[in-house]
Amino acid sequence: MNKPTVLVIGAGLAGLAAARKCQQEGLNVTVLEANSRTGGRIWTDYSMGVPMERGAIMFHGTQNNPVADIATNLNIKLSTVDTSSLDFGNDKKFSLTQLNASHDQFWELVHKAGVEARKTQEDKSLFEAMLPLLNEYPTLNEEMFAWRNYFLSLHSAAGAKLLSAQNWVKDELSLEGDYPFVIGGYDKIIHYLSRDLNIKLNTKITEIDYQQQIISVKTQNEVFNASYVIVTIPLGVLKRQEVQFKPALPKEKQNAINSLAMGILDRVILKFDTIFWPEQTHILGMLAKEYNSFAWFNNYHLYTKVPILVGAVAGALAQELEQLDDEAIVEKAMDSLKQLYGPHIPKPKAYIVNKWGQAPFTYGAYSYIPVGASGKDYDELAQSVADRLFFAGEATIKEYPGTVHGAYLSGVREAKKIIDLIRN
Repeated sequence: MNKPTVLVIGAGLAGLAAARKCQQEGLNVTVLEANSRTGGRIWTDYSMGVPMERGAIMFHGTQNNPVADIATNLNIKLSTVDTSSLDFGNDKKFSLTQLNASHDQFWELVHKAGVEARKTQEDKSLFEAMLPLLNEYPTLNEEMFAWRNYFLSLHSAAGAKLLSAQNWVKDELSLEGDYPFVIGGYDKIIHYLSRDLNIKLNTKITEIDYQQQIISVKTQNEVFNASYVIVTIPLGVLKRQEVQFKPALPKEKQNAINSLAMGILDRVILKFDTIFWPEQTHILGMLAKEYNSFAWFNNYHLYTKVPILVGAVAGALAQELEQLDDEAIVEKAMDSLKQLYGPHIPKPKAYIVNKWGQAPFTYGAYSYIPVGASGKDYDELAQSVADRLFFAGEATIKEYPGTVHGAYLSGVREAKKIIDLIRN
């Protein structure tokens, strides 16, 4: 008897986890990837002489995290960031005690805003829900509130003005343990999961026809047939309807795709000849009442012994900056650093600029719940269709959206559905 055939669309972490699980069960698996590389939103760049992450950068909890376990087994170097180790350059008006108090009060405010919003029928943005409560939190003056919101945008790839007050974290679960940066190359996990898999790169899907028992998947050059298909296409691509489904996806699933949103989290990586910032400080930050440029930089010299700073920007501000060319974005980042450390700091000798919102096979960094959406949309996106078409990826797992382990677990989940169908 021939082995059942499975096509996995996408060689990101969800796709690789699904393919690996199916292959371990003896199924005939092929992975189709539109990009010229595996990894999806995990993308390690070695152009600066050390591994730098252009996409996923950390683990969201290390306990009971299958991807962190793989990293441990592969001896990949990790390093935890001390978010209380902050330097605001020439702006010394806040003590460490005040900073820590503002952190605690901000997250209390976020929690209370969500609780209050859920008492009303109509959803609103988290920012709108926070404003009436702000005067209860004395450490959150205008600048500190703006700074904490900047961090929230990095956490959510969106920001308080875009997030649903009622639902943005209601269904999420947190893993225990550290939230370390992956310093030794996230791509090692991708290479480990890719081994022995049949992966076809530069293979862009145009149509998935599941009208018959055997599914037909068209690419720009050929047609693949399979008994089962696992779709790990990112939400940003699904929203643009670049892949046609025949018949059209069920209305509930299409509604979920339309309701959820794709966030942007971009980085500019700057390599210098010398260090001009505090050598032992983890984060360099800029305080302002509103932001039009980078305000957060991680000190990568701590981890790599190379003078590298990594600036991060997210949400609407990232979308705005993506309209600039790379040189102008670097200039924006340097303007922020000059405000922190003076006009005579050296120019970077090399740089990397990310624009995830414009990346053709993702159109964003990861999903979030905007006003009017809920965790039920993640559940709907995870529903299989006709016991032949299956969906995985970070936007299909409401407990762990926007995370690497969420993507991995969703891939294993869908593989198990197919394995159970075959066994039964």
